[in-house]
Amino acid sequence: MKHALFALTALILSAPFARAEKNVLDVWNGTLPGAPEELLTSHPEIWNFSGFRPYGASTAQLWTDPAMERNVLAGGVADGKSPTALAFTCDPDGFNMLILCIEASMANAVANTNSLPGSRCEIYIAPDDIDNRDMIPYYQFELGANPDGTFNHYSWVVEDRRMRVPTPYMKLESRILPNGWLHVIRFSWEAFWDKLPMKDRTDNFWRASVIRWADGGVSWGGVVHEASRFGYIRFPRFTAEERAEIHHRLLLKGWQRFRDLSSKPMYNPSRNWNAPWPLEQQYILDERAGRPAAFIHYSQDPVFSKTLKAMVDERNGLAEGIGRFKQMTPEEQEAFYAKAADMLFNFRYDVEKAYAEFVDDKLFAE
Repeated sequence: MKHALFALTALILSAPFARAEKNVLDVWNGTLPGAPEELLTSHPEIWNFSGFRPYGASTAQLWTDPAMERNVLAGGVADGKSPTALAFTCDPDGFNMLILCIEASMANAVANTNSLPGSRCEIYIAPDDIDNRDMIPYYQFELGANPDGTFNHYSWVVEDRRMRVPTPYMKLESRILPNGWLHVIRFSWEAFWDKLPMKDRTDNFWRASVIRWADGGVSWGGVVHEASRFGYIRFPRFTAEERAEIHHRLLLKGWQRFRDLSSKPMYNPSRNWNAPWPLEQQYILDERAGRPAAFIHYSQDPVFSKTLKAMVDERNGLAEGIGRFKQMTPEEQEAFYAKAADMLFNFRYDVEKAYAEFVDDKLFAE
């Protein structure tokens, strides 16, 4: 009897309707127009209003009036209220989060107050659908209405070869509309080259949450850091041609990254590869003379340079496969991408690991 009860409980917890309390929003597959606000009228079906709830509440959906939704999508206001809508889009280069923040005072704000109303949002993105708050590696951002594209990133994640800080691969644009703000956040697939929503399963879900600090706070996915209640965004089932295009563009970016790094293989414990010291400056020359071991150029090490050359040559050998990638079968493309993308995007980590092992062997050789 206990076994039967346990099995029934497990079945209930794993059933599809276990997701019912969380928001689910489909990602629209299409090119983002130059004026993204065009999507408000050309594709009103991709915008979600009703998933927003009062901050801290798990029920009481907001903005469920279809007439109000149609009005604000067409550029109107909402009788002094501040509805919020969310949409996601994707294309071969990345995906976009669009947050529509209606401001009733927008039209007369400059005339009345000599400034535009603020618009502050917190955003969370988790590139997977793990439903365990202790295991979800998510990114947190905070933005205001800044047309210059500035935003805050809370770097909870430690960057390594498996997890990258996405800030260098993001772009924010806060667009001024007659009835509010449209925040457009562009994420390049480059930040998620090994976490693409292309797993072999029925639905490819990622997790997301948006909190808008207006009207006491409204939330699309729980309170701050409540990762277990983040909403689900469902990516489309990419065709073989779409997968190939995304993979090929990423391989080209990875190739360029590798070529840039391999042309200046500088190792420095304090500044790493990202900002090599200008060796021609006198104070650096003096430092090198006093502490030569602190400044090591791989290519000048007569022993390790052989290992470095082998690693560079191996990756140079990927050029032929990248060139004919579109002519491969889908199975060949998947296998080649899995191998080549890791070698290219993680070249720096691979070299640093090899060099660390090389130094360890020298230090601790018997």
